[in-house]
Amino acid sequence: MPTSDAQDQLASWREANARVLARASTRLGLVGEPLDVVYVPLQDPTPDQIGLPGEFPFTRSVYPAGYRDRLWQMRLYSGFGDAESTNQRWRFLLDHGNMGVSAAFDLPTQVGLDSDEPQAAPEAGRVGVAVDCVRDFERMFDGLPVDKMGISLNAHSTAPFVLALFLVAMERRGIAPGQINGSMTTDVLKDYVARGTWIYPPAHGIRLVGDVLEYCSREMPAFYPLVIRGPDIRDAGATPIQEVAFAFANAVTYLEYAQKRGLDIDAIATRLSAQFYYYGDFLQEAAKTRAARRIWARLMRDRFGAKERSSLLLRVTASVGGTHFQVHEPETNIVRGTLGCLGAVLGGCQGMLLAGYDEAFDIPTEDTARIALRTQQIVGYESDATAVADPLGGSYFVEQVTDDIEARVLKAMAEIDQMGGSVVAIETGHMQRAIAKSAYQQELREQSGDKPIVAVNLHKGTTEPPELVVHAPDGRVAERQRQQLEALRRDRDTTTAQAALDRLRGAAVGDDNLMPLLMDCARADLTLGEMVSTLRTVFGEFKEPGL
Repeated sequence: MPTSDAQDQLASWREANARVLARASTRLGLVGEPLDVVYVPLQDPTPDQIGLPGEFPFTRSVYPAGYRDRLWQMRLYSGFGDAESTNQRWRFLLDHGNMGVSAAFDLPTQVGLDSDEPQAAPEAGRVGVAVDCVRDFERMFDGLPVDKMGISLNAHSTAPFVLALFLVAMERRGIAPGQINGSMTTDVLKDYVARGTWIYPPAHGIRLVGDVLEYCSREMPAFYPLVIRGPDIRDAGATPIQEVAFAFANAVTYLEYAQKRGLDIDAIATRLSAQFYYYGDFLQEAAKTRAARRIWARLMRDRFGAKERSSLLLRVTASVGGTHFQVHEPETNIVRGTLGCLGAVLGGCQGMLLAGYDEAFDIPTEDTARIALRTQQIVGYESDATAVADPLGGSYFVEQVTDDIEARVLKAMAEIDQMGGSVVAIETGHMQRAIAKSAYQQELREQSGDKPIVAVNLHKGTTEPPELVVHAPDGRVAERQRQQLEALRRDRDTTTAQAALDRLRGAAVGDDNLMPLLMDCARADLTLGEMVSTLRTVFGEFKEPGL
């Protein structure tokens, strides 16, 4: 609430400027309500509300010195074709300053299909790299210093299987799991909510997440096995409030399950991170990050009883691009990307994936990927956005929006709690309906022009758009993958492979951790699809509820 003096001053100001204010345009904020024209001082906050950088509740920053201590991890999400093509692109990006690699897998890999399956072949290598077996990972990471750089594996529902294949490939290079630093998008619940790339019913998906958390807490101390994902939810049409609230509600489900399995909350929470989208409203997007950090710190301390300081820190990776980028005049996406980048940096993110300006319609070329990376580097090294920790702290507007976002997120989370948690909200279609409604409302605003988008519904121009330069997919990927799989199945020991699958199937009926068994399958040169199909015979498949 504004201070009483500020309220009196504001009332007088509004009266004096009533005619001008009456004709002022309306702007909706991220919370879905009109923004005021001006904001005034709030009541003095308690230390538990804002605090200082690096101190509870970490509203201002997870680190005391902000970016003066360390910049965010600058990475581009990349992968296409086969392992060799992706290795070449990664080398290009690393040569230009990419801090590690963030692997993009094709759709068959994400839903557990081998590239030689009829429904998979047309999509093999198109929107990500095709991965079927350990040999793919050996070639994809060939010559790269895996134990000296960060690696992000974005496999979603197939994360446990992909992790097993990757770890065995590294094992063959003499690199132990404990030497690997990076992260994994194991957040399966968002696949039911937003992506449609689910495989098993939610309870079994959560069980696999728990297996990964338990395994990594024991064997991979430098690895973040669970990234709580908001971008997929936002891309599906969710509001920024829903993005954070639904992602956090999913996180609560994983943490509660981990505690039921007897896992130490501090052993798990210290290796969790989150990922959110950042659009053009960069001041409000920065406020979103500040609110999310505050919510998370209190959630971990008060609900889960975390004791370690590191457990209270929300480490945020920013995604910039997605539905914010436009096909019309795609070069304008460079500016949109810069605004999103600023929002993420002003909010204090720890990592960033900024899309190439052509990713509204295709995989980025080397040139557009380079521009996306250079955008981050210029903001990081040439601007004063990184000069102080929480440069927006104390702004009347930003502090009010931070409070407003926090209140709305907590309300949405409470609604899901009252329903019985994320799984119930998913199985009844609550989250999906809420996102569909928001997407529809957003589409209406764009079509009516209430939400202006330059070159789309505003200042469209009359000239013909130039011919687009696009990434040409390699149509031979599916055939090369088919030949590789044929050779793999011919060369492996059939008895050993079948025994590994039988042990996996038997363990799935019980409650053993499946990660060691998945790794045994990978050592036996079984494929991703074979492992996924084996568990499908035990777990069954998820059926989407009617909306």
